[in-house]
Amino acid sequence: MNWSGVDLFFVLSGFLIGGILLDLRGSRTYFWSFYIRRAFRILPLYFLVMAIVYLFHNQIASVSSCCQIASWFWYLTIAQNIWIALNNSWDIWYSVWSLGVEEQFYIILPFIIRFTPPHYLRAVLVSAIAASIAHRCQIALTATAPTIAPHVLFTTRADTLLIGVLCADFVRDHAISEWLRRNVSKLYISLAIFGAMFATMLVMRWSIGTIPLETIGYDVIAAFYILALLIAITEARGLVSWVTLASPLQWLGRRAYFIFLVHSYLPPYVFYLVGKRFAGSEADWGLLAASFVIVLGLAEISWRYFEEPQIKIGHRLSKVRLSVGSIFLTRR
Repeated sequence: MNWSGVDLFFVLSGFLIGGILLDLRGSRTYFWSFYIRRAFRILPLYFLVMAIVYLFHNQIASVSSCCQIASWFWYLTIAQNIWIALNNSWDIWYSVWSLGVEEQFYIILPFIIRFTPPHYLRAVLVSAIAASIAHRCQIALTATAPTIAPHVLFTTRADTLLIGVLCADFVRDHAISEWLRRNVSKLYISLAIFGAMFATMLVMRWSIGTIPLETIGYDVIAAFYILALLIAITEARGLVSWVTLASPLQWLGRRAYFIFLVHSYLPPYVFYLVGKRFAGSEADWGLLAASFVIVLGLAEISWRYFEEPQIKIGHRLSKVRLSVGSIFLTRR
């Protein structure tokens, strides 16, 4: 089930980033504000971790089941997902393929929202979702050998991100948001139905590389997560909102980016330091648990002393352009 966490990430990202862009759509600093904030949130920590991965990748490879690493070019351009698809193989820092999809999403979505007339936006989003599903099905059904491409390419995973964007647009529509508030019970019923379908997929072992997952499975998972999200933001009190507002989950959410970047290589490096193998049945589960405690501790340090200050810098810089522009316009 670990692979399904990416779908939750895509749904949340589409919803949150889409919402930000929809709210900024009329701003004169639309592109500047969005890209400067995203850059300071993502790039400083990413490039720092990338340097560490390249510095220690030989040690990690010696205890891991995966020994190769993509060239620096693919990681520098945040296009590692394309390398994985071209080589049909994972590398040591395999977990960040989804960041490549995310960054490619950032390149395209701001232009779609900015330049699509509001009354056409939903039709454009639905069309793009359908095109992404069709492209993924085309690759999955016509491949002559098992391929990772449907799982990692932006064009085959954009549907999940765009479903989040579409829902962000829906909740900004007063009529739709009121309907959601009046029909939370129907959302719960739908969540149960898609949850049962999701559970069936897990029981049937429809994982990466299987036709059912790569045709309809990803969208079943996306529907499950988006329904949970809609319930969380519309119900006044209930199970889903109680879970999502839990303090431990909110703490984890703020530190999730660091955990996401390091969870695939830091535990193997801990195993390397103590001279043990990080693979299959040979893995020491106690040491594995300890390594993830280390990850959480480092995540706290990263958030307090690196990530949060970078975010604040990005927010301040996003307002600098606005101030200068306002002065210029006033003088004119």
